[in-house]
Amino acid sequence: MGSFQSFVCAECLKKEDEDSQDGNYRIKESYFIPDIVNTVPKNVTDIKVDTRNFITKSEKNVFDIYEKICELGNGAFGTVYKVKRKNSGFNPIIRALKEISKEKMQNNEESGLELKNEIEILKNIDHPNIMKIFEFFEDDNNIYLINEFCGGGDVASLHDKYGEFPEFLLKFVMSQVFLAISFLHSNKVVHGDIKRENIAFVYDGKYKTKEEFERFFSKIFKDKEIQNEINEVGGMDNLSEEAQNIVKELCNYEIKILDFGSAKMKKRDKINKKLTGIVGTAYYCSPEVVKEKYDFESDEWACGVMMYILLSNVAPFPGDNEEEIFDNILSKEINVDIPELKSISNNCKDLIKKLCDKNPKQRIKSEEALNHPFFKTGINFSNLLKGVYVENTKELKKIFRNKSSNLFGKKFTNSKFKEMVIAYIGLNFPDKVEAQKARKIFLEISGGNKHFLITKETFVSRFEKAFKNLTKEEIENLFNSLDQNETGNIEYEELIRALSDRDKLLSNKNLGEAFKFFDKDNNGFITWNEIAEIIYPEGKIPENIMKEFLEEIGQKDENVKIDFYDFKRILTK
Repeated sequence: MGSFQSFVCAECLKKEDEDSQDGNYRIKESYFIPDIVNTVPKNVTDIKVDTRNFITKSEKNVFDIYEKICELGNGAFGTVYKVKRKNSGFNPIIRALKEISKEKMQNNEESGLELKNEIEILKNIDHPNIMKIFEFFEDDNNIYLINEFCGGGDVASLHDKYGEFPEFLLKFVMSQVFLAISFLHSNKVVHGDIKRENIAFVYDGKYKTKEEFERFFSKIFKDKEIQNEINEVGGMDNLSEEAQNIVKELCNYEIKILDFGSAKMKKRDKINKKLTGIVGTAYYCSPEVVKEKYDFESDEWACGVMMYILLSNVAPFPGDNEEEIFDNILSKEINVDIPELKSISNNCKDLIKKLCDKNPKQRIKSEEALNHPFFKTGINFSNLLKGVYVENTKELKKIFRNKSSNLFGKKFTNSKFKEMVIAYIGLNFPDKVEAQKARKIFLEISGGNKHFLITKETFVSRFEKAFKNLTKEEIENLFNSLDQNETGNIEYEELIRALSDRDKLLSNKNLGEAFKFFDKDNNGFITWNEIAEIIYPEGKIPENIMKEFLEEIGQKDENVKIDFYDFKRILTK
């Protein structure tokens, strides 16, 4: 079989160029996601640590690194497996491996572009409610994507097993789905295939077994008294202790959006140009997708359809075949006055109707949906997901003082190499409990804005209240120390690194995994060429910068060979 690039055939490449001119396909140009600017650095401080540079094609054999545990599912082009990293110890690193057959891809001219598209979009987005990609591999027969493992399974599996979703559980799921879609749209990405199967649960904290997961959700679906209590009360304080515990436990789960094979990122200068073609799954297609001329609003329509199906077990626009389904989508209005939705609140029904408005210009947007009365009445999951840090400057202050007191007014590290390694570990192997805490703090500081970024203005305003003894200049210095890639905003991964316990982050296990990544040829040494390839893959870095970079880690020239002992010394001194 040919290489990955060979699957993007000549006709597909021609189509890609045409689409890019129409605004339909281009990865690197977006409105809010900063491009990876691969310019030659003038000095060491010009070297930007961008975690997207770590998501690369590995030249190693995937099964030298990962071991299959079980099959999770299969599709037209391949199979998804649960895997673990070999030699990752008592608490193994679990991932999802998507194995894609080259032979099957060759028979579909669009598949190569879709795969390239999926990889590039996932590399460019950083949000806790969107599945991560870590790396990808290739051999003669297959291409392998290594993705985040979503241990709770998808929403479809829960729905198929237990039936209609309780309204409060749907509210919990959709509060995070809309947050993620709002983020995607702010970055000019249309997902294109929102449905039950592409929304998954992840337990955010210590590992939950399948039995623990099923026991918890069985309680939610089968205990009607608990359902009614949580659905109908005005807030947490009015719940029984048992119901409170269920809501608190639920908030330890994250919702993830999966499968970006149908996604498109629009060019900034073509933002008003419609996308073309039919994407997604028939039941969830909006009228404009059926007409093959669609835009961001198609994702909101799919959300409305998904909510309807999860609550009622029936599709709002049924049909025995795709043609009949499409006819119903175009000719009929959504009907929320059906027996299956009799017990559903008027607020919920109203939101579904606004999401499934046939006029995309009038359709409610994800950002607006989060402020709909459906989310503001009863249990407010948006606030609960922020945790104890809401309205709690003392807790916020305590965490920043204890975890990152060394950051006030200076950078994390004393070398660019150390900064790179910590960024790699923070992306790939964060402590789950630390990451959960960082997510809640990030939501609190950012306000959960659609761009999912902490601006300098917001940061300074928040910290002037929390740290009365610090000057504005000192707070701005702290902001600059957190803004590692110098984009003018603090990104989610940057805050995780800042608040992570350094002893946990730089554990022997994590250092061993990081060493394997930087040791590209697997010969037991990290060379300057291997480091330079990550910093600037397009060409050679000037000699003066190489010397300055190496001097920071106590090395003299480009013939350096860093073994694991030296690597650990550099990172822990």
